[in-house]
Amino acid sequence: MTAEDSAQGRRGIGTVDSVLWLGVAAAFVLSRWAYYRAGVRFNSDPVYYFTQLLDPELLSHRLLESLLYLHAQPPLYNLLTGLALKLGGDDVGLVLWAFYLCVSFTILVLFIRTLTRLAVPTWMAMAVSLVFCCTPQFVLYENWYFYPLLELLSLQVAAYALLRSEGRPGRWMAMALWTLAALVWLRSLYHPVYFLFAVAAVAGLAARGQRRAVLLNAIGPSVAVLLLVLKNAALFGLWGTSSWGPNSLHKVMEPFVGKPTIEAMIQDGELTPISAVWEFSPGDVYMDLLRLPDERHGIPALDEVRKGDSHPKIRRNSVNYNHWSYLHAAKAYQHDTRVLLRRFPEAYLEAIQWNARQFVRPVTAHGFLAENRSSIPRVTEWFEDLEMALLWSVPMLLVAGTLSLLRRETPRAERLLLAFILGTFCWATSLSLLAEHGENNRFRFHLMGLVVFLGCHSVRVVVARFRLPVAAV
Repeated sequence: MTAEDSAQGRRGIGTVDSVLWLGVAAAFVLSRWAYYRAGVRFNSDPVYYFTQLLDPELLSHRLLESLLYLHAQPPLYNLLTGLALKLGGDDVGLVLWAFYLCVSFTILVLFIRTLTRLAVPTWMAMAVSLVFCCTPQFVLYENWYFYPLLELLSLQVAAYALLRSEGRPGRWMAMALWTLAALVWLRSLYHPVYFLFAVAAVAGLAARGQRRAVLLNAIGPSVAVLLLVLKNAALFGLWGTSSWGPNSLHKVMEPFVGKPTIEAMIQDGELTPISAVWEFSPGDVYMDLLRLPDERHGIPALDEVRKGDSHPKIRRNSVNYNHWSYLHAAKAYQHDTRVLLRRFPEAYLEAIQWNARQFVRPVTAHGFLAENRSSIPRVTEWFEDLEMALLWSVPMLLVAGTLSLLRRETPRAERLLLAFILGTFCWATSLSLLAEHGENNRFRFHLMGLVVFLGCHSVRVVVARFRLPVAAV
């Protein structure tokens, strides 16, 4: 073959790829148009009443101060909301909808790029990615202003960057680690300990002679995570990214111990009176129960018991869950939860079993998705059935992924990706079962992309090992 023939071949391949990418973009746009015609609308209401968000008035006009004194949650979700409010004002929903559409398309592109680097044929990678990103599950979360879609994006960026890095230091390794640091700033599920495990795994799987350089890549992201932890420790005595942990764990235990037993233990002095009320009660309730003085710090994000009335939607839930009393309530809940765990370990095991049953429910079985789900009931039910049918394969994929990780002949880049997928899946699943009560299935949504990668990798390994005809497609 002459050099001219080779150049023509490359141009031909480039033309085919361009056509395929145009087809992907067109399919994405058409799918969103079809869902919109069916009645699916972006839900930006969480801006005004979600427990994770501060008063929108504070996010609009006192953003930096409010983020500094935020202890209830990591700050990134509130930061994004504040910027959207500043940019969009009354049209904040339109700004966030456009942003989430961009996030979704970015996820689609990352999916394709990751699968092609896993040696999946381009047309097949595009087909799989389009199916995943056009399912009702994906679209319903895309049209809900909450952080599951942002978590999914973070994991896709980290997976792709780790694969591109091939375990070597450089810009791709740095991108992966910065993305994981951002995940810590976004969601309390991803505790700083998770980040430390990720850094340790990346360094452990790096090539000999490059581990020190990989650790140098981790310095900047590690400092970002450490600054958040130190800020909370200095201001609130909190070593972590959220003050809600004890509340959530008490919420897991309470239904399976039972209110009569808890009330009797309060009467006997074994538990504090705080165990008698809902774990996310308003601050004035905690002030009364714990006999706390009415402290004023001059910081509205801490002092407000309730959010202001700047928007009628705030009335759905006007409680300020960042009130300073939550720091005291967390200590009381922590004490009471320890007592309950010692006295009723069987109740905790029962709670974990209940959580496991919730975890395997369809990810679209969620109250906040109900209105949009009702616009596309038939297609959603069909894909929910498909989701449930495919769940049985996840344990097998985890085993297959572990075996591939342990095989020395597996390329270093793929071993790094497998370690990331398996570690992240185990971390998020474990915390969902151990420390969440009620929304366990939501925790599974952002892991679905990693499961798709694991499945495609396993199929490719089987095809290559047994030299099946599909390998030549």
